[in-house]
Amino acid sequence: MLLTWPVRVPLGAVFAAVPRRYALFILASLGLMLAGHMASRGDATYPLTEWDMYTVSNPADPRFVDYVAVLPDGREERVFMGQLFPAGGRHFRARLDAAAFAIEQSPPGQDAESIALLDSMLAAVALTWRAQHPTDSLQAIRLMVGSVPAQHYAGPASISRNLLREYRPQ
Repeated sequence: MLLTWPVRVPLGAVFAAVPRRYALFILASLGLMLAGHMASRGDATYPLTEWDMYTVSNPADPRFVDYVAVLPDGREERVFMGQLFPAGGRHFRARLDAAAFAIEQSPPGQDAESIALLDSMLAAVALTWRAQHPTDSLQAIRLMVGSVPAQHYAGPASISRNLLREYRPQ
């Protein structure tokens, strides 16, 4: 409410111009959508819609890579590239994912170049982690390749994750 205070007059003019029956339809639709969301709060992957909406157009199982930092006490924390690298984390994450999938798809013994590329990027992640978390020394970074069963999705527990690589910084 406070954020709209500076533009309250133009917003009021826009809302006044909308016919009442359309405004009621819009508000009722929004209310039903939010009520549906509140009724199914346990659906953490896609909270505002049903999973089927995403699987009809793409029946293949979506795949992703999770990056997990292993700390000295055995604790594991997810590594968020956007937090580590605010300016280019999204682009860097895309390059890391591409390198990880290249290793996964290449035949054994022919992936040395892909592994070297991935390890150099993970070294940058480890250096940045240590700079931003000086009290939590980093023991390893685990790359977990996950797959979401599109046709038989039954919540977050049905997502499978397999260890692809464990990088230990020097």
